Amino acid sequence: MDPFLLASWARSRGTLHGWRRRRVAWALDVTDPGRPVLVAQDWTRPVPYTRRSSAVAPRPAVDNAAYVAGRHRGAWGEMMRTATEGSSHPAATALMSALGAGALEAVGITGTVPAGDLIAVRAHGQWLHEDPVLIDAWDAHLAASLASAETDVCLCCGDTGRLARIVPAALAPTVFGQRGAGDLVLYPTPRTDKGRSAAARTGAGRTASLMCVGCAMDVAAALTDLAEDPAHHYCIPESGSLLLWWDPSGKPSLPLRDLLVRNDPDPAPLYRKGGRLCAMMLSAASPGRLTMNAFWNEPVSIMAQRIRQWRSATAIPAGENVRNYGLPLLHHQLGRWDRRAKTIVPRPFQRLRERELWIAVLSGLPPRQHSLAAKEAIRRDGQELLGRQALVRAGHPPG
Repeated sequence: MDPFLLASWARSRGTLHGWRRRRVAWALDVTDPGRPVLVAQDWTRPVPYTRRSSAVAPRPAVDNAAYVAGRHRGAWGEMMRTATEGSSHPAATALMSALGAGALEAVGITGTVPAGDLIAVRAHGQWLHEDPVLIDAWDAHLAASLASAETDVCLCCGDTGRLARIVPAALAPTVFGQRGAGDLVLYPTPRTDKGRSAAARTGAGRTASLMCVGCAMDVAAALTDLAEDPAHHYCIPESGSLLLWWDPSGKPSLPLRDLLVRNDPDPAPLYRKGGRLCAMMLSAASPGRLTMNAFWNEPVSIMAQRIRQWRSATAIPAGENVRNYGLPLLHHQLGRWDRRAKTIVPRPFQRLRERELWIAVLSGLPPRQHSLAAKEAIRRDGQELLGRQALVRAGHPPG
């Protein structure tokens, strides 16, 4: 994987690590610091947000009731004092006055706001999370939490700087069929210089990634942005995998979901466009960790040609509903035929994964294993279903 391709995506779109689109249900208006007011809201936009594990981890200016006025209010108040130091934003000065006077306790936040709702601070119509001083402070806080003790050349930007301990994927474990509250990590990628142990390289047995802190944060921002945009990701629950794709220039990319899941008709104009298509397949490697199964960086014309070859190889019969030949449905046909219900049911111990079919198609390779599995399914239950026949043909294309 070339991390620069992910970092450049985040930079082209102005996406920042630690910011996500979230619904805010309440505003804490501190225009009058002595009498703060809680006002119902309903808007969704980027706000400071990172997932929390079991540790106390306040978020600046936008957080839930437990942090703003509940059991973690001390930690939240301390963060706000640090994050707004030197700020002249009206909401910053008003909030500090309200905190100093203990005025938030009288608002009744914990008894009014549901546990999961977010509260944003404002004063005189201005939102505190938009304060440039607070934005810089939040960025510095996240950078400090990622920094390792090692300084070296970053493989992403080529500059010498402080390396990141990890590359945060900033993706929820539930996307990959895992449990947990915190964000996942893409990889720790310890250095492998000969003659140096991990402890000697990073001190006290710590490991560092091969990216500087700034690039690691840009990569994390890109992963989050792509994973939250339906036009740039496809989740494969059966495999515990996630496919992300993008044009590194920030331009619209090929709609892989529509082309390979919905099997939409061939949009020739899309295939004539220039640019490149980058894509990566991620899956869970261990609790809290992700691994990359495949990575592509191809001209759009090459990837489009592979998709056309796939459609030609499956040879969908005339008059058939093309959407029955999307990759998820074709993979599903490897299951067991239920004679009573006259339908396919998944086989619980099937070793072949849907992500392997995606990797074969996007790599321009015949899906040999799926083809063999389709033959075995036909032999097993005697059902020569059209989807199974298509997989058999695709595994042995003519020529």
